[in-house]
Amino acid sequence: MRYVISVLFILLLTGCAAQRHFERASQEHTIAAYRTFIKKHPDSKYTPAAREKLKGLLEPQAWAAVCENNTIEHYEKFLHYFPDSRYAALAGDKVQQLRQEQAWQQVREADRITDYREFINTYPASPYLKQAKERLFKLSEQQDWKSATAAHTAEAYERFIQRHPNSSYSKAARQRLAHVKGEQSAWQNATHENTFLAYLEFIRAYPYSPHARIAKQNMNALDQTYWQQAQQRNSAAAYHNYLDTCPGGKYAGIAEQKLIDLEVDEIFRGEHGDLPLMRKTSSGDNRNINELEIKNSTQYTLTVRYSGPQSKKLVISSGGTRTISLSSGWYRIAASVDAIGIQNYAGEQNLTGGTYASEFYIRTSYY
Repeated sequence: MRYVISVLFILLLTGCAAQRHFERASQEHTIAAYRTFIKKHPDSKYTPAAREKLKGLLEPQAWAAVCENNTIEHYEKFLHYFPDSRYAALAGDKVQQLRQEQAWQQVREADRITDYREFINTYPASPYLKQAKERLFKLSEQQDWKSATAAHTAEAYERFIQRHPNSSYSKAARQRLAHVKGEQSAWQNATHENTFLAYLEFIRAYPYSPHARIAKQNMNALDQTYWQQAQQRNSAAAYHNYLDTCPGGKYAGIAEQKLIDLEVDEIFRGEHGDLPLMRKTSSGDNRNINELEIKNSTQYTLTVRYSGPQSKKLVISSGGTRTISLSSGWYRIAASVDAIGIQNYAGEQNLTGGTYASEFYIRTSYY
C-alpha cells in the first residue's frame, strides 16, 4: 500500500513539474525553450502541444532556408515536414515551376521534335510555350525538307510546299519540283529510246537522280552488247558503229586501237610505197620507251598509224611537227594524206628505245 501511494505521489510531482515547465516554455516561446521541455518531458501530456508550438517557430526559418536553396528537393522536404504550412501552396507552385524549368532545359539540350511536343502537352501554360512551338515548327520544317530531298519526287516536294508555304526552303522546293517533273519526263524518254546515248544524256542532265543508278546499269548492259557485236564482225564499220553508238563506252579505247590496226592492214593490202625506216637520233636512257618526232613537209594533212605493242595514230597538218611516245617492239607503220592520187606508204620497224625522227614529203615523178 505504501508503495502504491509513493508511486502516485511521484507521478503527481512529475505532472506538476511538467505543467510548470510547459508554462515557462510557453512564456519564453522560443525554440530553445520548447526543445528543452520536450527533452525533459518526452511523454508528457503537454509534449504534443510543445511540438506544435516548436513546429510553428521552426516553420518560418525552414521556409527561409528552403527559399535560399531554391531546389525541388528542399521544397519537397518542406512540404513533407510542414504539410499544413501557410507556405504549402507556394512551395507546391515553386516545385512545379522548377520542374518546368528543369524540363525546358532538358528539352533545349536534347532539341528533339518528340521532346518539344511532350513539353507543350505537359506545360500548356508555360512561359516557354511560344519558344517551344517555334522550335518545334522549325525542327519539323527541317525534318520534312530532309525527307522531301531524300525522296526526291514531285509528290514529296508538293507535300512540303503545302505544309510549309512560307518556309526558307520554299524557293528551293519549287525549283526542285520543276526539276523533278522535267527529270521524270526525261527518264520516260530515255527508257523509251533505251539507247546508250539516251541514258548518257539523262545522267548528264540529272546526275543525282534516283534513276541514275539504273541508267548506268542499262548503259553498261548496252555497252557490252554492242561491243560483242563489234568483236564478232571485226570490221572498221562495226567498230565505228560501236564508237558512235556508245560514245565514251568502256571499250572505246580498244575500239580505236582496233580501227588503227584495221586501217594499217588495209593500207598494207592495197597498193603502197615502201616507207623508209625512221632515223634513230639517240639511244636514250630507257630501252622500253621511244620518242618519235614526225614532220609533215607535204601540202596536205598527214595521218601516220602505228600498229604493234601499242596502236596509235597521229594527224599532222601541213608544215607541222608532232611527237609521239611508243613502247619498244615491232611496229607496222602506214601513212596517207587527205588527197586523191597520192600514194600511201607502209613499212615495218623495230623500236629498241631512244628517240627517232622522220620527215614526210611528196616527190613528183614524170613518165
